[in-house]
Amino acid sequence: MNSRALKSTSLALCVLACSVATQSQAGPLAPTKASQVVVLLPDGTECPGDVHGYAMRKMDAGNGTAVDFVIPAGQVLVVTGYVWRKTSVLAAGSAEDVILTSDAVTGESSFLSTDRGIVSTNATAGGNVTLSPGVIVQSGMQLCLTGGLVSRAYGFLAKDN
Repeated sequence: MNSRALKSTSLALCVLACSVATQSQAGPLAPTKASQVVVLLPDGTECPGDVHGYAMRKMDAGNGTAVDFVIPAGQVLVVTGYVWRKTSVLAAGSAEDVILTSDAVTGESSFLSTDRGIVSTNATAGGNVTLSPGVIVQSGMQLCLTGGLVSRAYGFLAKDN
């Protein structure tokens, strides 16, 4: 191999090694403590936003109780998934849609996700949605889901850098 080809190969390997090293340092966003993991429940209050869903302002405390939940200042909620079940007035085989939003108290909504379930013969529809790598909800916002009161949202709190 001549000197010029050797230099080009060395340069290419150096660039590749540097880019791999940089990428491996970032790592996936994930909770670092169990206390950062949250399971949110609707509290029965309708959200004020454009899509009228139920506010997910209760958190499963892990002991059979639900406590009030707000996203702390300086943190974000990373929503990694949600499940929903809805009683429907539509005929079996029809589609029911749900929409997940983050809403401000002022009524502004940010669309996060949607899902569609098929109504069964017992007049219910439902779904289980994974949001990978997750969607971010800022402090001062609340999570809302049009899927009815039988729903859960899963995620974790992370520092807002």
